Amino acid sequence: MSKIRLRWIIVMMSVSLLGLIAFQWYWIDTVIRANDDRFKKDVTAALSNVVRKLERQEAMYVVNQKILHPQNIRQIPSGSIQRVDFQSVDGSYYYQFNGGVDTAGISVFFSMDGSGQVEFSASAGPGLSTDQRGMHTNREILAKEELQDRIRRVSNKSEMVVTVLEDLMVPRRAGSRFNPQLLDSLLENELKDQGINIHYHYGVIKPQEARFAVLNDPSQMEELANSEFKANLFPNDLIADPSILSVHFPGKSDYLLSKIWVTMSSSGALILIILLCFGYAIYTIVRQKNLSEMRSDFINNMTHEFKTPIATIGLAAEALQDKAIAQVDTMRDRYIGVIGEENRRLGSQVEKVLQMSLIDKNELKLTIEDVDLHELITTAVSRISIQIENSHGSIQTVLNATESIVRADVSHLLNVILNLLDNAIKYSEDGPNILVRTQKTGNYIMFSIKDHGVGMSKEEVKHIFQRFYRVPTGNLHNVKGFGLGLAYVKSIVEMLDGSIDVESELNNGTNFIIKLPLSDG
Repeated sequence: MSKIRLRWIIVMMSVSLLGLIAFQWYWIDTVIRANDDRFKKDVTAALSNVVRKLERQEAMYVVNQKILHPQNIRQIPSGSIQRVDFQSVDGSYYYQFNGGVDTAGISVFFSMDGSGQVEFSASAGPGLSTDQRGMHTNREILAKEELQDRIRRVSNKSEMVVTVLEDLMVPRRAGSRFNPQLLDSLLENELKDQGINIHYHYGVIKPQEARFAVLNDPSQMEELANSEFKANLFPNDLIADPSILSVHFPGKSDYLLSKIWVTMSSSGALILIILLCFGYAIYTIVRQKNLSEMRSDFINNMTHEFKTPIATIGLAAEALQDKAIAQVDTMRDRYIGVIGEENRRLGSQVEKVLQMSLIDKNELKLTIEDVDLHELITTAVSRISIQIENSHGSIQTVLNATESIVRADVSHLLNVILNLLDNAIKYSEDGPNILVRTQKTGNYIMFSIKDHGVGMSKEEVKHIFQRFYRVPTGNLHNVKGFGLGLAYVKSIVEMLDGSIDVESELNNGTNFIIKLPLSDG
């Protein structure tokens, strides 16, 4: 897959993912707004029901006080109810009672004719509502005495009606018109009926007096004064003494979020899963692309690594077939030595590949025993010294560790040291200058192999332990291999419960530092 195509795929997937997240956010925001609107409507409905029930309670109170208990009827001022009687209309007796309450503009009219028909009407004055109804008795001709008795009773009843109407439309009750406990109970029940079960504060504001008539929590005065949930109490009064019921919900936001927390958490979890899958997919694509490139390089390197010794062995075999060369002992021994050396080289390369395969499958078995690290370092330096001399370089050992016995596999640990020394030689432009140092640190022995070669950048250091990765060598053309050496080194060190670190700078050499636990024995 080309880099351009890969970039386009990543861009398209990113745009799609961002679009999905934006859609989810818009949907959640819409749900929150809808829940907020529903909450406002429910609270408004609850407050309306409270106001209506308070007015109903007051009406029942007035009726109870004025009708069921006539002794509580306030005396009607003289002249407020007038009687006009014995007016003849078509030979019948006609009686009329006019009652008025000047301050409210209320007038009441009663009449009864000789046939016994009674008519009642009440009017609220100019510009106000009027309620009229007729109350009729059975038509019959009544005696004058009985008619007068009925007129007297109508007169008494008219006084009651006028008083009740006056108290309902122009309340003059001393003190509060409602019980605060009743208000609290009504408010709680109405909110519960609307499905609102969260803590709230309430108060009754007197705007004209700039004070709270009722307040259940004095610390909430400012919040209640600015609350969006308010309702006018007793809105049907003709002459209003305005009172405003205000309610504040301190936990409103949390309550609305709790309504959709399952939806939000589910949506968030799905988005997170998609993000993780997206990231992992991109990581896998890039990694597979890099692996594909590295394996392609590995195959090319392996082909060249195998091709050279195979060609050399083939040439040596052809030379030995020449009888003239075969009869010369020195020439024959030389070609046989070349064949043996190239054969060992092939075997070494194949062994590296097989070992990495076993490590990948977790099938590599180590023979763990007590090993003297100083002796292994001395052996490795001895083996590599010929290469250093041929490269006109030098190697120095500073074995300062007071203890050097570790638990390890001899052959594999020796290969680790040889691989690091071989890298130090390969990546030196001039003659290699190598320093091998050991030092005891607690229960560990630390040994380092430092060169003064081409070094590496920080980005290259991040990848050197990856399989098939090879550091670019610029003008150096003597660097050969499969890119498996350092991956093998890291795997063996970790299998021995050790660690490996790298310190390197471009054109300033590289230092590999390995820590291994000392043997308890």
